[in-house]
Amino acid sequence: MDADGGNEERLTDSGGDFPAWSPDGEKVAFMSDRDGDGDYDIFVMDADGENEERLTDSSGVEPVWSPDGEKIAFQSDRDGTWEIYVMDADGDNKERLTDAGGLLPWWPPDGVWSPDGERIVFMAYRDGDHDIYVVDVDGDNEERLTEEGGWYPVWSPDGEKIAFMSGRGGGGFDIYVIQIR
Repeated sequence: MDADGGNEERLTDSGGDFPAWSPDGEKVAFMSDRDGDGDYDIFVMDADGENEERLTDSSGVEPVWSPDGEKIAFQSDRDGTWEIYVMDADGDNKERLTDAGGLLPWWPPDGVWSPDGERIVFMAYRDGDHDIYVVDVDGDNEERLTEEGGWYPVWSPDGEKIAFMSGRGGGGFDIYVIQIR
């Protein structure tokens, strides 16, 4: 739609949640339970709603494009626990990155990929608290960054810090920053 709210255009007519623009603005990835089986899957279409393709066939939520537009990260419980997966933007080469469970479906999509596209930050509920973790996009070097709780992490534009919110200390949530490099 236009900035003033005019010329709104409907792109899907059989469901679509959590749209994500490709970095070049040419495609939109989204999730949908089109077949009504209770499992969401990842779809992609041209920015005008044409050429829709289904990319997953076994549970996929919250698509997030890599900075170069070559890959899409998503969450799935296809193996019994919620984990992070990465696939090529055409749906090929799906790879599981995490293997410890505790991920929360509906992760925050903003800032998941590091600006250089080499790492993914996420939150997970393990060891009795929600904490922030990072993992390389090949699944190696998973690292827990917080010990006292953390939610909704985002990378700094230079990829050297991660900001997140935490309720440590009581009295509501505050914003914290961790130096990564």
